[in-house]
Amino acid sequence: MFLYYIDILRATSTFTTLFELGVKSTRVFKEPEIANEYYIKNRINNKTNNNEMLLCGEINSIKPDNFYLGNSPIEYINHYNNDNNILNSKQIIFTSTNGAKIISHNIDSLKPKYKNINQFILSFLNIEENVNYLVNNITNNLTNNINSVNQNDSDLTDVEIILVCGGENGKISIEDTVCAIMFKYQILNNLNQRKINYNNINYSKNKSENKDIELVEESLFVKELIQPNENINKSELTSEAISKLILKNFKEYIYQNSRHIERLKELKFEKDIEYCLELNKYKSVLILEENLILCLNH
Repeated sequence: MFLYYIDILRATSTFTTLFELGVKSTRVFKEPEIANEYYIKNRINNKTNNNEMLLCGEINSIKPDNFYLGNSPIEYINHYNNDNNILNSKQIIFTSTNGAKIISHNIDSLKPKYKNINQFILSFLNIEENVNYLVNNITNNLTNNINSVNQNDSDLTDVEIILVCGGENGKISIEDTVCAIMFKYQILNNLNQRKINYNNINYSKNKSENKDIELVEESLFVKELIQPNENINKSELTSEAISKLILKNFKEYIYQNSRHIERLKELKFEKDIEYCLELNKYKSVLILEENLILCLNH
């Protein structure tokens, strides 16, 4: 099973950025009080390494006074540009209103049910690298919980992919859902190019028991994403064609429909919005072990 966490504005985009700036690891907590307690306890127990750990994150998009940095990837980049050693090899203790909370909740709810879960952090910034990594794992049978490809007919046996969207205070987040849909169609397109039958790949948007998270009908979003293109022959809507149309229209669609964007604009985070919607800026794959985020290829 492959499980992907998505919180485009801004947690998973920030996580992706942190490792590009030299961070060693990021530990995620669902509440600022728990993050602060962990931070203080570990600073006391490791007095010689006090400068190796930074308490970061936000509450309702705002950095608490006692936190070093918030949840703005641009803020981290600016700090790095002023001193490129400031984040190097640091351990980030992180909390946020949506992304960190949904990650922590799923860790608690899924662990008793599934023994083998490969968990990842996904953003627009590294979506292509994650597609390639996932498809390579599926086709090469590199993980224990994926069965072999049938060499006779190139069919895949059961593969489950879970896409967990952070949302916004329990409501649908347009940008997270669009990223999930884009990810799915890029996977299908990649498998098609390799001539792999993917009929037995099962997708679900959320396996969380958090009833506050609204789930949406994917087909509605796909229709709206490709609608601006007139004279489309439905018979020509292959996974490749749909993927290209989503790539063409996704930014405009998000800007027009995202509630979270309006909130971040009010707080003067316009540069974060633009940055978080960039595609394939980085070639990183981030994994989650318990509540610890690490980078596989740095």
